[in-house]
Amino acid sequence: MAYAPKDLSVLVYANGFTLWHYTTQHDLTRVDEPGYFDGAADLVHVGDQITINAGGRNTFRFVEAVDSRAGTVRIGRPEA
Repeated sequence: MAYAPKDLSVLVYANGFTLWHYTTQHDLTRVDEPGYFDGAADLVHVGDQITINAGGRNTFRFVEAVDSRAGTVRIGRPEA
């Protein structure tokens, strides 16, 4: 099983930025796999932040690239 649209929700939207919340039983390694969020390509935008509760771990990722025509989303970890 991959990304589940019902588990992605908007927490805050302002000035073209959206803070999302996503919860899943998958572990974080699975969520970080390329293509995991491809099903959200029509929702998310570059620069959006996704707060993730995955397999008992909490973290966040940024949307780095979206191609809505191809239906792809690339997320990245915050810079250290």
